[in-house]
Amino acid sequence: MKTMAIILAAGEGKRMGMPKALLEYEKGRSFLRALASTFGKAGCSVMAVVGSDAETVRDNTPDVHLIVNGGWQDGAFSSAKAG
Repeated sequence: MKTMAIILAAGEGKRMGMPKALLEYEKGRSFLRALASTFGKAGCSVMAVVGSDAETVRDNTPDVHLIVNGGWQDGAFSSAKAG
């Protein structure tokens, strides 16, 4: 059985001015893409739960399996349940 990494990335990132999942972590790589790569290299299947600006996140991370949490405003636990 393969381990599944579930990345909770639905936050709005108000203080940062953009969804946290899209923050540039390395040159040209978002934080979400970097995390997904790290988990993938560790042998995990990867899924990310997104919410705020989900379409933009999807457009910028087409190689990551995404689940949309329609109730992302309800907090991180709602994303954990969606995952």
